[in-house]
Amino acid sequence: MALSRRLRVLAYHGIEDPASFAAHLDLLVADWHPVSATEVVADFAGEVVLPPNAVWITFDDGHRSVVETALPLLSTRDLPATMFVCPALVEQRLPFWWDVVEAASEQPLRTFKVMADADRRARVAGLWEHLDRGTRTELSGRVATEAELRRWQDAGLSLGNHTLDHPMLDRCNAAEQERQIVEADAWLDGFVGDDRLRLFAYPNGHATPAANDLLETLEYSLAAL
Repeated sequence: MALSRRLRVLAYHGIEDPASFAAHLDLLVADWHPVSATEVVADFAGEVVLPPNAVWITFDDGHRSVVETALPLLSTRDLPATMFVCPALVEQRLPFWWDVVEAASEQPLRTFKVMADADRRARVAGLWEHLDRGTRTELSGRVATEAELRRWQDAGLSLGNHTLDHPMLDRCNAAEQERQIVEADAWLDGFVGDDRLRLFAYPNGHATPAANDLLETLEYSLAAL
């Protein structure tokens, strides 16, 4: 599932500076050739050859700002893009766990990324309990809602699997890796349709052999690091 030599992938997260993002898109329009997920998958399958300077615009995690800020800027330029989402955060209105760490802990984020998954979850849950209600509401509000994801879809843009709630898969046991991928896959089947493009992005780029094998079994077209 290595990336094509003809393709560059831009991996954004949230959009905090609309003016800078708009300028970046204008640069892409002038000097590059933005391509859709459909074209990327077709290139991997050997069905098409991507044009020179092909670039795939992607967004990890499912930030609300991607719909509120990036979507209008993409639409006015008629640019394709893909957002990789974590369904448990959307459905349960949970915050991004790293936002909780940054709001409530003095330890660097990298300390949490190397913990065993169960230990990280327990530590983050403890931090969450000590946050005030206003901070909890603000952090949970950074995740796109189902209605906002529908807006993204209705604009003709694609959604992909970014696991259920964004663990480091290499810090999870085999059963948890399977749960993270399979349950997110099932949610996307229900939300998008089971005829969707099967696209996956590894949280933090942490791939594992077990996850790769499972994605092949589930007939994913590609997995991006």
